Amino acid sequence: MKNLLFLTAINLLFINAFSQSALNPEQKIPPGCSVITISKGDRVFFGGNDDFVNPDSWYFVEQGNSSNYGVIWIGKPDNPQQGVNEKGLAYDANGLPGFDVNPHTERIPVKGEYYHNYVMQIMHECSTVREVIKWVNMHQRFPYMHDQMHFADKTGDAVIISAGEDGEMVFTRKKSGDGFLVSTNFNVANPSNGFGYPCWLLSVKRIFSDSYFDVFPRLW
Repeated sequence: MKNLLFLTAINLLFINAFSQSALNPEQKIPPGCSVITISKGDRVFFGGNDDFVNPDSWYFVEQGNSSNYGVIWIGKPDNPQQGVNEKGLAYDANGLPGFDVNPHTERIPVKGEYYHNYVMQIMHECSTVREVIKWVNMHQRFPYMHDQMHFADKTGDAVIISAGEDGEMVFTRKKSGDGFLVSTNFNVANPSNGFGYPCWLLSVKRIFSDSYFDVFPRLW
């Protein structure tokens, strides 16, 4: 059975070290968020660094019940940044410029009127990436997005959900088996929707050459 390790407090120091070393030493490093899923053998790693609205975050717990999964969140109740639920489904996001999307008002309404209610409902009701994708395709969405969502589960499956150029949701999947999925502050399905592309944070992908990909899981 695969186990998911949720990495957050370390702030992805391993990754930051490589991405910073790829820059000119005199270049000021801008703020940004990176999210990574790695699947290797029977282990799954998920983590991200949050440098966005308010870095003064804490963790809080929403207990499960007969109809909702329990979730451990990092952030604040009105702005959850990261989370993992009792079934091993993990979530993080990358901030993006606002982008209009199709709200699909013919679908099932989301519970709650605030932007964060969308992802919180997903984490309470879904246990796998497959279920997340099905849920998104069945529910309404707020008429805009200012992020892209990155989900992973304990099987090693992962997906980035972002707005396409036509305003429809696009699902960028991790290939099955050993591998990785990386997202940062540009829309993987529509790079013009981002804070500059190509982004300096793309240098994190250099870590995942064959040699680094073999070594990284042994560090934990």
